[in-house]
Amino acid sequence: MDKDSTDGTSTQRGTAAVAIVAALVAAVSLVALLVVTSGARKVAVTSQALDWSNAVSAASAATRAANAQALVFAVDYGLGVASADAKAVALDEARNNLSNFETIMSNPVVNASDQAVMAPVRGLQSAALNTILAIERGDLIEADRLHSEVFEQAYRDASSALAVQQATFAAAVQDADGVAARFEAIVQLLITLLIPVGAVLAYRRLVGRQQRERRLVFDARLSAEQEYSRSKDEFFSGMSHELRTPLTSIYGLSGHLVEHGLHDRSEAAELVALIHRDSAELFRMVEDLLMAARLDAGMVDVELAPVDVASVFASVVVPMQRAGVDVELDGSAMVRGDHRLLTHIARNLLSNAQAHGGASTRVTIQEHGSVITIAVSDDGPGVPPNRVDSIFAPFVHEGAEVLLVGTVGLGLAVARLLVEAMGGTIEYTRSDGWSTFAVALNAAGVRVVVESVPKSGDPFTDAPATPIPTTPPDQIAVGR
Repeated sequence: MDKDSTDGTSTQRGTAAVAIVAALVAAVSLVALLVVTSGARKVAVTSQALDWSNAVSAASAATRAANAQALVFAVDYGLGVASADAKAVALDEARNNLSNFETIMSNPVVNASDQAVMAPVRGLQSAALNTILAIERGDLIEADRLHSEVFEQAYRDASSALAVQQATFAAAVQDADGVAARFEAIVQLLITLLIPVGAVLAYRRLVGRQQRERRLVFDARLSAEQEYSRSKDEFFSGMSHELRTPLTSIYGLSGHLVEHGLHDRSEAAELVALIHRDSAELFRMVEDLLMAARLDAGMVDVELAPVDVASVFASVVVPMQRAGVDVELDGSAMVRGDHRLLTHIARNLLSNAQAHGGASTRVTIQEHGSVITIAVSDDGPGVPPNRVDSIFAPFVHEGAEVLLVGTVGLGLAVARLLVEAMGGTIEYTRSDGWSTFAVALNAAGVRVVVESVPKSGDPFTDAPATPIPTTPPDQIAVGR
């Protein structure tokens, strides 16, 4: 018999033994639970009855004191010592205590309303009421007789009956607790005897499970390493393709200029413009790669301060307009953000719209209370439905499909991370033939008018504008 078969048989035997022990412990625990539950129910019911009996005792004592006080004030009032108001207050107090006593009496709990207790208590209630009525009639002699003779005797009888009842209930609670305690001791003894056996069997089962878990962990780590290696290879392959595209264009166009010179100034200007465009795209790719690395390492410092949104976007929009791109900028507002990060966001969103959108792009800045919304819209074909949920994820591509053109698959992902770093949100919507990326940031509470266009920090964006040939609409990439 091989080792695996032996281990399997041993494991089955251990499992059967564990099952038997578990069944025994479960049976004992079930019996214990039933006994404890029954005892707890009995204790709860008896305790409620004891509480009711104690409440009746307390209410009867309060009624006795209130009646005595009302009688004293009534006598003092007749002698001219107490005021009518004091007499009225004392009578109200007596009435209130009697009412409370009657309320408790009218709601007896189970096992508490036996005749031996209810009869004297009702007699006490009746005597208290008659005493109050006599005081209200002004018959103080009759009231004194009722209180000192009839009420006091009823009070002694009721107190005696309640004391007997309370002692009975207390003994019942103690007995129930005793039974539960004895059974608990038996259960503890059984558990003490079963613990060593259960511990040995459980240890064997634990060791076997740990061995299986180690094998699973090893397999999972191996699979994760293989998947990581595959993803890394795909990413570098795609990144190489993305970086090679503008580099090839720059190399080829500049080589043409070197070979043929600047004899045809119109052609040379067009080639320089194309080199400028591809260089700007290459710069943005490298910037996104560096920013993604800094974000991943947690090395991006966010310095929140009032920032003029229109000024930041104008630093990117104006050069595009000078180059012949149809971009509109509308609105002005101040946000609480980081000027450097907001500039990076503006470059990514506008370059995304230019590369993948339609012929027209517009930037709308609106203020909604304490939130400023920056909407970058274009009339392009939009994002394919199967890609909408993943457009803000880095390195988004499917199979052999190349990464996002001009952004190394990071442009929108970096924009989202930078927006969130400033406490804002970004979302994509498609409506009436327009694709919109809306950024929401906290307002700074100050509105200003843009007087000048500051530098964006992008050497290609800030360079003198040169007309750039636009891509025909039928050649615009569909994917973002």
